[in-house]
Amino acid sequence: MLNPNELILGLGSNSGKTPDDALHMLRRAKRLLQCHSRFELLAVSPIYASDALLPNGAPPEWNRPFLNAALRLRVRDRSGLTTDDAGALLEEMKVLERTLGRMDGPRWSPRVIDIDILDWGAPPVSRAEITIPHSELTKRPFALLPLHDCLERHNCTREPLEWRYSHPDQVPFRTRRAPFAWPEIVAILNVTPDSFSEGGPSEAGNSLVRRLESQVREGATIIDLGGESTRPGARPLSPEEEYNRLLPVLSVIHDLKNRYGITFSLDSRHPEVTQWVNRECPIDWINDVEGFTNPKMLELAKETSCDLVVMHSLTIPPNREAVLNPQFDPVDQLMEWAAERISTLTRAGIARERLILDPGIGFGKTARQNQAIFERGREFLKLGTRILIGHSRKRFLDPDDLVPASDRDLETAVLSSRLALSGIDYVRVHSPRPNERSLRLGNRL
Repeated sequence: MLNPNELILGLGSNSGKTPDDALHMLRRAKRLLQCHSRFELLAVSPIYASDALLPNGAPPEWNRPFLNAALRLRVRDRSGLTTDDAGALLEEMKVLERTLGRMDGPRWSPRVIDIDILDWGAPPVSRAEITIPHSELTKRPFALLPLHDCLERHNCTREPLEWRYSHPDQVPFRTRRAPFAWPEIVAILNVTPDSFSEGGPSEAGNSLVRRLESQVREGATIIDLGGESTRPGARPLSPEEEYNRLLPVLSVIHDLKNRYGITFSLDSRHPEVTQWVNRECPIDWINDVEGFTNPKMLELAKETSCDLVVMHSLTIPPNREAVLNPQFDPVDQLMEWAAERISTLTRAGIARERLILDPGIGFGKTARQNQAIFERGREFLKLGTRILIGHSRKRFLDPDDLVPASDRDLETAVLSSRLALSGIDYVRVHSPRPNERSLRLGNRL
């Protein structure tokens, strides 16, 4: 049963030239709703692929496959919805569609985005402009199956869900789980000789280009470049030292941005380095391991339009003796920290939509605390920001130290599959390929 202030939205897109374009639109719609002041994201469905629903005689160019999904949301400012809210919610969804680029067009033609109210916790509504539950729900497996994934015990219909157990070719519109997943992959590129798990790349020129191109082909949409190691015991660098490590790589990153449209993230806690790098290669994300607690980094963040990865840490470099209070719930402690950071940053004039919260697995936490944070990652969705999880090669994956850190990609990928349907937005990893495959598998299982 849905609670009185909950609803389930269906998302659909068959825009662009490739399924990747439709996936991009679903992710944008999810993030817009996730960061919306009125809504709290509670659950996401797997992503489904289906044939387009078309009338007889439709133009051939309309016949583009759809990607579909569902989101379960709570309305923050209401204890319960009523039938009087239906019209306002419908208009709100239309506003969001227009924000995402949808324009009026012929019915059944390709759509940049569809956002439909599939069901809610209020009494049913049947009007000319809106019907809740959606009037065609039982005829459209590409809407009904995602809805049931968000809410297994759904009472809108007593008809059996035969589609769930059919051979894929027998399901109406060939509806099936798609080979995609919600989280995007952030590929780590450390150019430091004392990284805890890489030992620092020694590539130059064509070798570095091949490595970065490989990361993009293997599924990375963001490259996170770092020049200062944050492993325990690492020597802190001066801004000049860090910049000199980064400088040879920037022309390669700039070329990749132009050719592939990747997002460039700079992993640095030094405002001077961030400014110097930005002059050579425009930065899209600033990833600050200190969570923008440095007043100069905060001022820099206010002056830019970059998205901000706000990470939790207690000491840099990490000190194994400095951890979250073991007497209290680690997730509760991080939620309190995150609420303070969000409040400080938004009061400084930084839009919530620019924030990406990283709970900082491996920084100031015990192995058990890291495990709890990973397993309960979906709880961070309550914050109303995007969420990044960086579990790659961390020691909590192998607490007995049986495997060198550089060989923990298998352990990393196994856990990544558990993030596919958690609602989080990004996984930050050293090796994109096994994690991309693991996320796809997580969406399909």
